[in-house]
Amino acid sequence: MTLPTVSAPVTAAPDAVGRFVRHRATPWALLGVSMVLCLGAWYHGDRAIRRNADERFVYATDAVTELLQQRLRDYDTALRGAAAFVRASPGISRASWREYVDSLGLGSSAPASLGLGFVPRVAHEDWAGFDRRLREDGLGVAVAPAPGATDHLPLAYLAPESSPRFQAPGTDLAGDPAFGPALARAAESGASVLLDVPAAVPDAGAALVQFLPVYAAGARPEVADQRRRALVGFVFAVFRPADVAGAAAPAAHQGLGFVVREQQSGRVLHRDGIASGAVASPTFSHARAVSAAGRPWALEFVADARWYLPGERAMSLAVAVASVAVNVALGLLLLAHRRVRTAAEALVAEKDDALTRSEGAFLAVTESARVAIVLTDAQGRFTYANAAAEEMFGEPRARLVGASSMQYVAAADRARFKEGLDKFIAGEGRISSGAPTPIRGVRASGEEFPAEIALSWFDGADGRYITGVIVDLSERVRAEAAAMEAETRWKVAIDSTDDGVWDWDIEAGVIRGSRRLFEMLGHESPDGTMSDAVWNSLIHPDDLATAHEDLYGHLGGHRPQYVSEYRTCMPDGSYRWVLGRGRVMSHTAEGAPLRMVGTCTDITERRGSEETLRFAREQAEQAARSKSDFLAMMSHELRTPMNGVLGMTNLLSTTELNGEQREYLDMIGRSGNALLRLIDDILDFSKIEAGRVVLEQVSSDVGAIAREVVTLLGVQAHSRGLQLEATIAPGTPTIVVTDPGRLRQVLFNLVGNAIKFTEAGSVAVAVSADHVADGRATLRVAVTDTGIGIPDDKQRLLFEKFTQADASTTRRFGGTGLGLAISKGLVESLGGRIGVTSAVGRGSQFWFTFQAVMAAGAAPEPDPFPTDLREAEPYAQASPAHRILVAEDNPVNQRVALRMLEKLGYAVDVAVNGREAVQMVQGTSYAALFMDCHMPEMDGFEATRQIRQLALPGPRLPILAMTAAAAEGDRERCLACGMDDYLRKPVQVPELRAMLERWVRAAPVG
Repeated sequence: MTLPTVSAPVTAAPDAVGRFVRHRATPWALLGVSMVLCLGAWYHGDRAIRRNADERFVYATDAVTELLQQRLRDYDTALRGAAAFVRASPGISRASWREYVDSLGLGSSAPASLGLGFVPRVAHEDWAGFDRRLREDGLGVAVAPAPGATDHLPLAYLAPESSPRFQAPGTDLAGDPAFGPALARAAESGASVLLDVPAAVPDAGAALVQFLPVYAAGARPEVADQRRRALVGFVFAVFRPADVAGAAAPAAHQGLGFVVREQQSGRVLHRDGIASGAVASPTFSHARAVSAAGRPWALEFVADARWYLPGERAMSLAVAVASVAVNVALGLLLLAHRRVRTAAEALVAEKDDALTRSEGAFLAVTESARVAIVLTDAQGRFTYANAAAEEMFGEPRARLVGASSMQYVAAADRARFKEGLDKFIAGEGRISSGAPTPIRGVRASGEEFPAEIALSWFDGADGRYITGVIVDLSERVRAEAAAMEAETRWKVAIDSTDDGVWDWDIEAGVIRGSRRLFEMLGHESPDGTMSDAVWNSLIHPDDLATAHEDLYGHLGGHRPQYVSEYRTCMPDGSYRWVLGRGRVMSHTAEGAPLRMVGTCTDITERRGSEETLRFAREQAEQAARSKSDFLAMMSHELRTPMNGVLGMTNLLSTTELNGEQREYLDMIGRSGNALLRLIDDILDFSKIEAGRVVLEQVSSDVGAIAREVVTLLGVQAHSRGLQLEATIAPGTPTIVVTDPGRLRQVLFNLVGNAIKFTEAGSVAVAVSADHVADGRATLRVAVTDTGIGIPDDKQRLLFEKFTQADASTTRRFGGTGLGLAISKGLVESLGGRIGVTSAVGRGSQFWFTFQAVMAAGAAPEPDPFPTDLREAEPYAQASPAHRILVAEDNPVNQRVALRMLEKLGYAVDVAVNGREAVQMVQGTSYAALFMDCHMPEMDGFEATRQIRQLALPGPRLPILAMTAAAAEGDRERCLACGMDDYLRKPVQVPELRAMLERWVRAAPVG
């Protein structure tokens, strides 16, 4: 397809070039051009050298400026470190200050510093004490306070002491006109201040002193008054500007110098390098500035011609010579006529090629465009159409070219478009060049479609042509219709939902809401809006602070979403609970929230249900507490007679008995101990159910605990002809942090059950590790037996309370069925699981796992199973001079305690209640007092408190609880009221003897 072309006049460039080359003045003209180019090359080269030198000069000045500023920052850092030392050292002495300054190494941390000091703030009423301490500290001079000042600033601490002083030691700077007002302003602002040292100070020269206020540790003063009250004093550093500037002197830069002067006063502080003398017209100059404690210093840098590098000047001349040579050569080459003609012909060919490429680029762009691009002549006939036009009109390109464009315009728009097109070609009418104009087009199938067309024109060799870019708007119209339909559905959904939808214009303070929102709030709004002030007035006063905290937490960016529950007031005065949720949708350019959208949900019924559940939970917790209290009371009531039964059994066992009597006595003892274990199991199970199991976390050896349990139960196993052993898998980390008592309790239960239900064979305890990582271990303990086994349908019942495999087992082997339930609760409290695998007639394996932190070594534990001293050794014959008082209201327990203590060699008195015990200790000296907790008239707790308030002669009377109260917290309650130790009934003689040996001391008997 051929595009129309635009005609242009043909130039006679080759002939003109030929005439120019043949002209006699051409060589001279070329020579002149060459000289101009040579001069330009030299000029630009010289400018480049100058720029390079100037850039190096600026870089050097920046380096010196930064080094000088760093020296000044070093003083700030040293002062802030000294301030931290003052805050951390309330009692500063001159020696400690010298040690601190010596440790800093001022030569490296603050080069050129002459000294570092501290001026404390001393109140006028504290001056005398401060003066005394300073003299004792070795100041050696009188310290005179400034008259009329309420606070003083004595110059007391400076190191090194050989450094120049800007005032005499002990001078009160608060009264010094050169320092007092400036230090007062620094204390109020919190910023450091730089002051001149008086010229009369010897050895100081032109020195400066920088003060930094120090505030009390932990103080965060924000205003001047707070800073004045929190002021502790000032730390200061003395230095000479010449020394500071000299440390940053650019000695290595030849031909460079600088002057340091104060910007405000213009006073010269230091000169260096070539600036030490007068520099009339420096080759380079540059100005910089630094800040010294808020005082600006101006730095004026200068350099002379020595700043240039040695080869830079020669380089400029070399560039000029080379440019002349090159340009002369080029001028000679241009004299060749044929080269000029060839170049002209090549130029014409290049233009033809560029025209061809331009036409190809135009076709490539138009063919890849996604909009229709067409070209028509002045009569409106298509001369070109791209692929998108073919697709839009549904007509092949061959049929479009030559066809009238009007047949593809809808009949309703055809006359209007023809009129507008004619005026457009003539430069009149409403259609602007390049502006989109709406129109309806027609496809070859007859389907009309909405479109926009943008027109432009150009003149070709054979007339005027019109370019049109046409956009099919069908998809846009459909999308707009779909959007309107979606918006309609959204409005219907909002109006039909139970949630109220709101849109808050934060800047305007206006809330727009759905119909359901205003129904929920009971607020009428014809236009669907309300102010945020009205919204706040509807919130219950008790909920307003919480609702605002939730809202502004989200507006401030601290919470990702706004969620809040609060009550709103209805027109009848009642309140309903509302759940508000929302999110900020847009922000201002400064980042402030602009618009927020959210919903409100009526949660009144849910809150009512939650209140009902809370009440039910409280009732359940109260029932659990009542059960625990009942079990504790029953434990106490059962242990009281059990103390008499087992105590008398113990005493009776020490008398002369025949074989039959001793057999009966052992039966009574075993039955009593079995009943006692049952009581303990019930209490343990009650604690587990209530979730009040308290675990001890100590370093323990699990392997040692397993071997200990096997050793203690070995006698029982061997009496039944069973083999009992414990094995530890290699590599198992047995030393872990756990509760050894609870672990031992579970093992005793499982191993005891295995021995009880195994008639022949063996029982094995195995310890291994399931998982070890990151200092934690999951350990597995398995107890395997060759006993009777458990049916599959009964295994799931084993860990339920008061259950065993079957009733016949209960009759044959006994037990309450609480042991495994307690073990399950303890294992779960240790973070593990418990289970069983078993086969009837082949045996069972009970296993449990628990998690623990690995430890380096196990702590020694007291033996939890002491040997019965009644069988190991006879009763000790203690001195009768030891008199014991027993406070006990139960006659049987009185008799038991009396006889046990007498058997141990003690004299015993008995008090029947707490009141009588209080009276008796005032008239008689006792070595110890065994106190029952629950007694008539006055219980043991009140009696103990009253006894502790008495001024009894002699050493402190040990009061030892001997009580049947064995519930959780009873021991702590006894110790809290003033008792020294705790002994739980039923009392055993070994326990009683051990407690007496621990507490009874030799004392006179009253």
